[in-house]
Amino acid sequence: KQWYQRRVRADASSYYVMALELSSFFGTKNKIPEIIHSKKETDISIKNSDLSKIVSFEAKNNFSIYIKEQIFLAKHNIKSINNPADLSNLTLLYSGQPMHSYDADKVGRKISTSFFTGELEILGKKKISLENNLVVKIDGIPQSVASVIGLEKSSCSKETKNILIELGIFDIKEVRKSTKSVKLNTSSSSQGGKKISFGAITLALKYLTTKLSQYSKFINFEYCEKKNFIINKKLINQIAGFDIIGSQNYSSIKEKLIKLGFKFKDNKVYPPFYRHDIENSQDLSEEIFRFYGYKNFNEEPPKIIPSTVRTVSDFKEAISKSGFQEVRTYSLISEKNNIFNPFEFVKNLNLATFVSKEREVIRNSQAFSLLEVFNNNFKRGIDDINIFSIGMIGKGIKTLSLASNKLNLNEFKQKISNLIPGVKFSYKKIDNLNPNISGEILLNDKMIG
Repeated sequence: KQWYQRRVRADASSYYVMALELSSFFGTKNKIPEIIHSKKETDISIKNSDLSKIVSFEAKNNFSIYIKEQIFLAKHNIKSINNPADLSNLTLLYSGQPMHSYDADKVGRKISTSFFTGELEILGKKKISLENNLVVKIDGIPQSVASVIGLEKSSCSKETKNILIELGIFDIKEVRKSTKSVKLNTSSSSQGGKKISFGAITLALKYLTTKLSQYSKFINFEYCEKKNFIINKKLINQIAGFDIIGSQNYSSIKEKLIKLGFKFKDNKVYPPFYRHDIENSQDLSEEIFRFYGYKNFNEEPPKIIPSTVRTVSDFKEAISKSGFQEVRTYSLISEKNNIFNPFEFVKNLNLATFVSKEREVIRNSQAFSLLEVFNNNFKRGIDDINIFSIGMIGKGIKTLSLASNKLNLNEFKQKISNLIPGVKFSYKKIDNLNPNISGEILLNDKMIG
């Protein structure tokens, strides 16, 4: 059987992760081992870099690679070479984490990464030329092309007694660059050229500690930080097109996700340690949908709403043709008049210094600004007024405001409907407005005025 994985899910190249997926789907118990830590000291040291995350430790080459494991490698077109090399390949298959084994008696203990230009002899005694490629150095000497291939001089053989194991996650661009330079696409470089979660190292150690009997402490290893986010149920339901969170299937979906390593607590979700691609509710919705079953979604054609691009000048022209005259107003008003806050801004934007108490705060609405225009016109004997203003409120939010003492409520609503097709009106008691004729203007179920 073959399976196909999403590009963002490098973890799906791991047999452990696929076992978790199948275990979750069929509701069985998985048998993925736990990490067994060692207390044995080692003098390995690792210099951290922005281009790499490396975990390393030493081990005795006294383990066995069984015939069934050699057959397992052969099924993946991987030739059995020797115990350390086979262990590296098995680790990659089981965990999805590239690994490299060095003969510990041929190398030092100070591990670092840096760029290298020059000639190197890789495994198979083939010489290659590098130009500013990322390499792993031990005691300042290049020992492998990062996540691509090791060098002949530090390679393991059947006679190797002690192994230095390197589990590294390297900069994707550098791995891909080196793959092209070496002109050799290995299993390690193919996986290392994808974005790998640090949780893959945890999976690798779970496997390695089942195979190794004598090994040292893990240097530079840390369990992945448990990231979390609040579940936006409304958004997930909106994407689904129905209340999937409230459906009968949701509890069983949640159980399956828990089997995968998801944790749910206080309306928050904690993704599994090996899943770097789950960052928000949109990502979570994909997990929920695949366990709900895409075939169970009702097929509905998308609602295509024709749209037109209208410039501000076009909009102004349309409003003017509706019988309104444009006016200009100040964005600054007095604090005592800044009491109408229809969009519920958290706090007023007061000026540190101001010329007049009439201009001391950025308005939360244009209402009082248009009221000023009304009062000024009344003083001039102009009684019939239809005006509009396109101006700023709050933190630079541009709004359209209309005012009239000629139109009744229904006439006003019709004018707005003509200007903005699809709007709806909802009566609602709003502070500072007449409770009998106040309400919200809605567009696509969102309050816009």
